Amino acid sequence: MPTPFPGDPMANIPTTSDATFEADVLHADLPVLVDFGAEWCHPCKQLDPIVEELAAELTGRGTGGARGGSR
Repeated sequence: MPTPFPGDPMANIPTTSDATFEADVLHADLPVLVDFGAEWCHPCKQLDPIVEELAAELTGRGTGGARGGSR
């Protein structure tokens, strides 16, 4: 999966894009949690800590998360 955005508070969550979504998510070996959001979306940012917690809980049972959208 691609690397996270520099300086991102959710830097431990990998990102995906239109170009890599199929490989990163649809063809992943383990289940993937995908968080779609936008940098300007305050409710999306409020979910960040929850997504980070879920990603940590998925370690070993699924991919820790993939962020999609215009973040």
